[in-house]
Amino acid sequence: MYKQAWWLARQDLKQSIFPIIFTIIATIVFAGFASLILDQSIRYMFDSGDEYYSFVVIDFMFFILTPSLAAIFMSRPYLSFRTIKEDPFSKIMAFYRALPIPVKVISLSRTFIMLVTVLIMGTTYFCTIFVLLRADIFQFVHKSEFIVLFLIWFGYSLAIGGVNTFIEYGTNGKMLHVLPYILIGIFIVVAFVFYYFFQIGIVEWTLHLAMNIGWPIVILSFFIGVLGCYLWYRMLTARLHTRDYL
Repeated sequence: MYKQAWWLARQDLKQSIFPIIFTIIATIVFAGFASLILDQSIRYMFDSGDEYYSFVVIDFMFFILTPSLAAIFMSRPYLSFRTIKEDPFSKIMAFYRALPIPVKVISLSRTFIMLVTVLIMGTTYFCTIFVLLRADIFQFVHKSEFIVLFLIWFGYSLAIGGVNTFIEYGTNGKMLHVLPYILIGIFIVVAFVFYYFFQIGIVEWTLHLAMNIGWPIVILSFFIGVLGCYLWYRMLTARLHTRDYL
C-alpha cells in the first residue's frame, strides 16, 4: 500500500513543479517579513524595549501561515475564485475513485503529498528566517534555541497542515476559499484569550519555552504533529468512503 501511495504521490508532485517553485518563492517573501518582525520582537523582549514591533503580526505570521506551508498555495485552485464553481480537486478525486485504487492508497498518497510539501516549505520558511536575522540578535537568543523554536512551530504545521488536504479532497471548492477566514477567526479568539491571561504574544511564549525547556517541547510538538497527520488521514479516508461525486 505504501509503495502504491508513494508512486501516486510522485506522479502528482511531478505535475506540480511550477506551482511548487512559485510557492517556494512566495514562502521566502513571507519569511523575509517574518524575520524582520521576529528580530524586532526579540529586541523588545531582551534589549531596551524601545523598539516598536507588533506581536499580533508575528503571531499571525506563525499561527496562520505555518499551516499553509502544508499546501501548494500558489497553485491555480488557491488563486482563482473559479475554484468555487469548477471544484478541480473534487474532479481529480472523482477520477481516482473511478479507478480500481483502494481508498486507503488514495488517501495515503494525499498525505504523502502534504508531508513532502510541508517539509519543503517549512524548511524554506524557517531557514530563510534564520539566515535573515541580524547577527547581533544571537547575543539574546542562542542559535540552538532558534532551532528549537522553529521545530516547535514545524510540529504545529504538521498537526494543523493536514486540514488543507482534507478540505481539498474531502469537501468542495467553496470551503477551500472559506478556510482562511475560519483560521483568522480562530486566531482572533485564541490570540485574545492568550493575551488576556498571559500578557504575552504566542510566539514570545513559545520562545520562552524553547529557551527554558528546550527539546522536550520539540518532542511533544512532533508527537502532536504526527498524531495530527494520522487523524487527518483517517478523517479523509472515512470521508472518501462516503462522499458522492455525482
